[in-house]
Amino acid sequence: LKLQFLYLIESPPTVMASAPMGMLMLNGQAYACVPTAGAAGVQGDSEVKLTINGDAFTVDVAKDEGLGMHATLNDFIRKRTRFTGTKRSCGEGGCGACVVTMLEEVGGTARAVNSCLRPLLACNGRAFVTVEGVGSTDAPHKIQTALAKAGGSQCGFCTPGFTMSMYGLLSEKAGSTPTQEEIMNAVRGNICRCTGFRPIVKGFEDSLKPGGCAGARHPCEHEDNARASSGELPRLPTPVVASDGASAWEEMASEAQLAQRLTDLSKAASPPKDVMLVGGRTSIGIWKTRRPDLSLHIGGLKELRFCRAAPGVGYEVGALATLTEVMEFLGQQGGAGAAHLPQLVDHLKKVAAPSIRNTASIGGNVMLTYEKKDAPDNFAYSDVTSCLYGIGAVLKVVRPGGAGAVSVSFDDFYASDMKWSYLRSIIIPSAVPGEVFKTFRVAARAALSHSYVVGALRATVADGKIGDGARVVLGGIATHPTSFPTVEAAMKGVAVADQNAFKHLCDALGTAVVPEAGAGRVAYRKSVAQGFFYKFWLGLQGSLPASLQSATASWLPHAEYTASQTYDAPDPAMGPLTVPEPKLSALDQCTGEAKYTADQPEPANLIHVAPVLSTAIGSFTVSLEKAQAMPGYIGWFAAADMGLGNSLVIQGPVFAKGTTDYIDQFIGVVLAKSAAMAVDIARAVEVTYTSTTPPLVNIDDAIAQKSFHGDNPLSKHNITQGSTFIAFLGAKHVVQGSFKAKEQYHFHMETQTAVAEMKPDGRGIAVHSATQMPSATKAQICLALEKLRASDISVDVFRAGGGFGGKLFNATRVAIIAAAVTNQKKLPAKFVLEIDDNLKAMGQRYPWRFDYKIAYETTGKITAVEATYYVDAGSGDTEAPFSAGMINQCFDNCYNIPNWTVNIKHVKTQTPAGTSVRGPGFVPGIYVMEQMVAKVAAALGVPAQKVREQNYYVPNDVTPWGDKLVQWGNMTTILTRLMDSAQYSKRVQDVAAYNAANKWTKRGIGLTPVKYAMGWDHTLGMYNFDVALSANADGSVEVMTSGVEIGQGLNTKVAQTVCYRLGVKEEDISMQVNSTTTVCDVSSVTGWSTSSELCELAALNACDTLNAALAPVRKSLPANSTWADVCAQAVRMGVNLAAKGRSDKNRPAALTKDQYESYSAAVQEVLLDVLTGEVSILRTDILFDAGRSVNPLIDVGQVEGGYLMGIGYALYEDFQDRDPKTGQRPVHNTWEYHVPSVLDIPQTWNTGLLKGFPNPAGVLKTKATAEPPVCLGVGVLEAVHGACTAAAGAPVVSPQVPFPVDARHMACNVSTDQFNIA
Repeated sequence: LKLQFLYLIESPPTVMASAPMGMLMLNGQAYACVPTAGAAGVQGDSEVKLTINGDAFTVDVAKDEGLGMHATLNDFIRKRTRFTGTKRSCGEGGCGACVVTMLEEVGGTARAVNSCLRPLLACNGRAFVTVEGVGSTDAPHKIQTALAKAGGSQCGFCTPGFTMSMYGLLSEKAGSTPTQEEIMNAVRGNICRCTGFRPIVKGFEDSLKPGGCAGARHPCEHEDNARASSGELPRLPTPVVASDGASAWEEMASEAQLAQRLTDLSKAASPPKDVMLVGGRTSIGIWKTRRPDLSLHIGGLKELRFCRAAPGVGYEVGALATLTEVMEFLGQQGGAGAAHLPQLVDHLKKVAAPSIRNTASIGGNVMLTYEKKDAPDNFAYSDVTSCLYGIGAVLKVVRPGGAGAVSVSFDDFYASDMKWSYLRSIIIPSAVPGEVFKTFRVAARAALSHSYVVGALRATVADGKIGDGARVVLGGIATHPTSFPTVEAAMKGVAVADQNAFKHLCDALGTAVVPEAGAGRVAYRKSVAQGFFYKFWLGLQGSLPASLQSATASWLPHAEYTASQTYDAPDPAMGPLTVPEPKLSALDQCTGEAKYTADQPEPANLIHVAPVLSTAIGSFTVSLEKAQAMPGYIGWFAAADMGLGNSLVIQGPVFAKGTTDYIDQFIGVVLAKSAAMAVDIARAVEVTYTSTTPPLVNIDDAIAQKSFHGDNPLSKHNITQGSTFIAFLGAKHVVQGSFKAKEQYHFHMETQTAVAEMKPDGRGIAVHSATQMPSATKAQICLALEKLRASDISVDVFRAGGGFGGKLFNATRVAIIAAAVTNQKKLPAKFVLEIDDNLKAMGQRYPWRFDYKIAYETTGKITAVEATYYVDAGSGDTEAPFSAGMINQCFDNCYNIPNWTVNIKHVKTQTPAGTSVRGPGFVPGIYVMEQMVAKVAAALGVPAQKVREQNYYVPNDVTPWGDKLVQWGNMTTILTRLMDSAQYSKRVQDVAAYNAANKWTKRGIGLTPVKYAMGWDHTLGMYNFDVALSANADGSVEVMTSGVEIGQGLNTKVAQTVCYRLGVKEEDISMQVNSTTTVCDVSSVTGWSTSSELCELAALNACDTLNAALAPVRKSLPANSTWADVCAQAVRMGVNLAAKGRSDKNRPAALTKDQYESYSAAVQEVLLDVLTGEVSILRTDILFDAGRSVNPLIDVGQVEGGYLMGIGYALYEDFQDRDPKTGQRPVHNTWEYHVPSVLDIPQTWNTGLLKGFPNPAGVLKTKATAEPPVCLGVGVLEAVHGACTAAAGAPVVSPQVPFPVDARHMACNVSTDQFNIA
C-alpha cells in the first residue's frame, strides 16, 4: 500500500454516498493521507479523454496549471476549447446557463447535464455537445431559429442553456413530439431574468410545428427532431488515477475493486481524512468548497447502476441509478403492486431539474442526508429520501470486509455506523391491498427549490379503519427525514371518519413535531407539517363535502399556459420601424456565437482575480501563508498597491485599508493562474480582526441610532403640497403604520466581469468591461490609477449579460481592480465574480421603510398623507440619491391627493452600498402607495378598487412632483379597455363565489394602475447619447452607439432607425462594439429606460447629417441608383461617409416637467393553497402604453420580462435578514435566493400594447417599456392579499414585500381547530 501520509487520524471515518445531488462519501470527518496514482493496486493514468462536438480532447488535469484537480467540465470547455457558448453564472446548477448534453455509452441517450456540476475527472470516456454543436448562424437548428424568431433571447446569457435543455429533451423524445408541459418541465432548471419565459416556451413550441421557422431572419437548416449525436465516444479510455499532492482521484473499475479499496482503507493506520465516493457529484452545487483528500469515482460501475423488478419483494434500484432512470423505470411498472409508484414518480418530477436528475444518483441523495444529519444549520433537505422512507424502502449496505449486502431500514439508518461502508441498492416494496401513499412538499417557488417541508405518509385502509404499518415521515423538520412512531402506532384501528380521533392524532403530531431552529421558519414548518397530515387524512375519506375537496387536489404548479399579444399593425410608411422583428443578435445568442466579456480568447500569462471580503468591522491583518502554498498562487493585491487612487473613486475606497468600514468590503484580491484556483486560494487567506465592533446592519436599528448619511446636494428630495396639518385637523378617519420594502438582488445572469490588458503599443490599458456606463468607468479608472490620463485608457463593452442597473458603479469597481492589476504587473488580468461574492459585495435594490399617516373620508377619498421614507443606502451614498429622487416622481402613483408631506432620509448602515435595480425608486414608491390604498380599503371594509376610483387623477391635474398630466386620457382608455377585455367585474364576482364554496383554497383578484414619469434630463446631465455612422463604398454601414446593449434591444432599434432614415436594408447594417475610443467620451449611462429612445434620436441626427452630405451625390446619379451606388459615387467625389449625432438635438417638445408619462395597468388573479401558502397566478391581463412601438416584439418582451421581475420582488425574492451579531447574511446563492421560474408565469397571460396612441413627446412617437412593467408585477400583492383575507376572515395587508410562502400561510391564521373532515 503506497501512501503519502499527510495528517494524523483525528476522528473515526464515516461513509457518504456521493451522487448528483448528494454524495457517497467516506466519513468526511476521518483521516488524511493522499494516495498516489496506483495506490492499493488501483491502475490507471492521469489523462482524461472526452469528446466535445465530435472533437477529441485529452487533458492531464493534475498537470494542467490552468485547471487543477477540482476543475469542472465547464472550466475545461470555457478555458481549453473554442466553445464559449456554454456559460458559467452561478456555478451551482441553479441557473442552467451551463447546460450541455452528455452521452455515456454507445447507443445510449444523450441527456442534458449541468457542466458546472460535472468534475472534469468524471468526464473520462464521455461525449458532450454544446450549443455550438447543435447549429450555427450559417446552419442553425430549428430550435435555435424558432427561439430567435419568437423573441426568446434578450440579453442572451441564459439562451445557450435553454437551447441545450430543449435539445436534450428532443434527444430523449426522439420519434415523438414533446408537449408544452414537457417543454416547460425540460427548462424548469433554467433561469431567465429578461424575457418572462413566455417567448422561450413559444419558440420551442414553434420549432416543433411545420414551418415554425418561416419568416425568421435565417432559415432553419435542421428540421429533424434532434440532429447531432453527442459525437463518438473516446475508445477504451483508461481509468483515471491522478494526484496533485493535495488531492487524489481514483476511478474504480468494478464494485469488487471498490469493496476491496474501502476494506484496505478501513485497516490503514492513517486513512485519508476526507474521502468521498463520487457518483454524479451534483452536491458540489450546494457545498462548493468541499475539496476531498481522496475521491473514489464510482460513476461508471454498472453493478451499482440498475433498475429491476424484485419478484416477491418489489423493485430494486442501484445506488448509482440516476433519478431520471429511477423515474422512467418506476413509471413503466403496472399492476396492483405498483399502485403507489405514480405518486412517488410525480413527486420526483418536482425535485431539482432534468439536467440535475440526469446525473444525480438516488443513493447519493440518501447518503447526503446521512452526512448532514449532525449539521443543524446546514442539513440536507431531501425530498427523495423522505419519500423513500415513507414508502417503506429498505437500504442494502455493504460493510467493509463483508461477504454481501445487509438490509438496513430507514428507522435504523441514521443511528447506524456507516464508516467505510457503501450503499449498493434500495428496495422499494410492492404496494399491499388497501394501501394509500401520499407525498407533499412546499418550497419557495414551483421549480428548482429545495423543500421547506416534505411529507410522505402511508396507511392501509380496510373497512374504513387504518391497519398495520402506518407511516408518517417528515423532511425539513429535523436534520434528516424523521418518522413519528407514537403517532403511527396510535393510527392503528382508527376509523378514518372519526373526527375526534383524527383531532387527537393531529394534536399528537403537533406535539411531536419540533422543527430544528437552524433552518428558520419554525412556526411555519410545524403548521405545514400538520397541514400535510390533514391533507392526507382528507384523502382517506370515501367522500368529502365540496368545500373540502380542493384541499386534496395535488398542488402541482401548472405546466401549461395560454397567451396572447396584441399591438398596432406595422405602418408601411415607416419601413422597418413598427415591425415586430427579433433582435439583430438573437440567432448569434441562440447558437452561442455571441461573445460576452468573459468569452474573449484568453491572452498568454493571464492573471485571474478573486476577492477576499470582510466578515467583521474593525482593524485587521492578513496572513497569506496558507494561500501562498496552494497551487496556482501568483500574488496578493490590496490597498497598498493602489496608493492614493484607492480612495479617489466616487463609490468609496476600492479596498479597505487597515480597518473595515462595512461587512463584505473588499479587503484585497488574490492573483492566480486560473479562476477556480483564485477562488480556492481566496478562501485560504486568513484575516484576523482586532478591536471589532458590532455591525450596524439593520435599517430599524440605524434609524433608532440616528445613523444617517450627511448632506448631499442630490439628496434634497423632500416634497410638500397643500397643508397636511390642516387636513389632519379636519380628518374623519386616520390610519397610520409602517411598511417595508426589503432589498432585491439583481441576479443578472452574467456576474460582474472585467478583463484588462496592455494596449498593443504598451502605452495605456484596454479594459473590456460588462458595464452600463463605459465612459464613467473610464473616468473612474483614471482617478484610481493616478498617473494615467484619459487617453491612456479605453473601455469596450461587447455586450452585457443583463444589467438592470447592477452594472453601473458596481461594475466600475471590478474594472478598476482588473486595470490596476494590469497596470502593476504589465500582464492581462481577468476578474469574474463568483455568484456568492457578487451577491454579497455588489449591493442590492435599496431597502426602504415607509412610516405613514393617512387622512381619508368615508367615501374612500384620501385627503392627506404625511410620511417619512427611509432608504438604507448602506455604507455609501453614491446611487441612493437617484432612487430617492425617482420615488418623488411616483409616490402618488395615479391618485390626486391634495395634501402631501414627504420627507426622505438616507440611512447609513455597515453594509455594501445599494445600487439601482430595474425601476429604482419607482418600484418601492408605487408599492407603498398601493399599500396605503389597501390599508384605507381594509379600514373601510371596501374593495381597493373603490378607493382608487375615488382618487384617480383627471386630465391636466398636476402631480406633487410638478408633472402636468396632459395624457391622462391614455390611462382612462387603458382602464376602460382592460376592465372590459379582462372581464374584471364578472371575475370579481366569480372569485367571491369560489371563495364561498372552498375552504382550503382561495382566489384573489386585483387591478394595478401605474403612472411612471419618464425624463430625459438629469441632475448630472447624463441623458445624452452619441451615435457614429460610417458608410463604406460597398454600401455597408457600421454603427456605433454610446448606449450599451444589455438585452433591451437597443442595437436593434438603432439599426431599424438607421435603415428607415437612410433607406437601406437591414443586412447593410453592422452594429459595432461600444467603445470609448469611437463615440463621445462624455456620454450617458445606459439605464432608466430611456437609452434606446435617445440612441434612436442620436441615430436620426447622424443620419440627417450623412443624408445632407450625400444630397449632391444623389443628384449626380440616376434616380434608380442603389444605396451602394450612392456610397461608391461619394467615395469617388471625396464626400465624407462618416457622421455623428447626439441626442441633445431635435428633441420632441416635452409634455410635462419630465418628458412624458408612461401609463399601464394589469388585472391579476391568483389561487392560494391556504394550508401551505403556495400561490399560482391563474391569469394576468396587461395593457401598456408604448406609444407607437418601434419594435413590438421587443417591447412586448420588455413588458413581460419586467412584469415577472416584479412578481419576484413581490412574492419570491426574500432575503433572510443579516445576523445582528456578525452582520453576515445566510443567503448568498441560488440554493436559497429564488427568482421566478418558468413554472411561475401566469397560466393565462394576455399582453397588449395600447393601440392608436402615438406619443408626440417621444422619439419616433414611442414610449419606454423596460422599467414601468416591474411595478405591474408588484401589484400581484392585491390579489394575494384578497386570497389571504378570504382565508383569514379578516383584512390581510402584508407589512412588507416580498410576501413569501411562509408569510402568506401564517397570515391566513390556520389552526388545527379548523381541520374538519366532514
